[in-house]
Amino acid sequence: MEDKKQRKITAGWWVRIIGILVFGVSLAFYMGYGRPLPFQNPQYGIWDNIWLMVIPMVLAGLLIGAFLPRVGGYIVAVPITLAMLMQFVTEEEMPYPMLIPLGVGMAYLFVGYRRKNKINARKHNEEQG
Repeated sequence: MEDKKQRKITAGWWVRIIGILVFGVSLAFYMGYGRPLPFQNPQYGIWDNIWLMVIPMVLAGLLIGAFLPRVGGYIVAVPITLAMLMQFVTEEEMPYPMLIPLGVGMAYLFVGYRRKNKINARKHNEEQG
């Protein structure tokens, strides 16, 4: 029992560490791109502008997810999923590197809901006994 609990704690910390590492690498690429604002440069296409709107949300979600996993997971997963879905529907080229932060966002959601279920189970046990 204790070993299972320790593995859950370790998994939660690994997700946080990976999220912060992905945040650091993503931030470096975003800064290297020149921190452009969407729809300001006429040379950028529509998909460049859409991803320029999504990336700051993803960066914020990766950082928030280290402290609030469920909230950060939604902030990361929802915009990436919607943008990828729109690109799939319009048959544009998919930005496969965005699957990395999407995976981290899903892991944040997994950790966040696992922790919520553990807290709810503890409250239920206290009420019963």
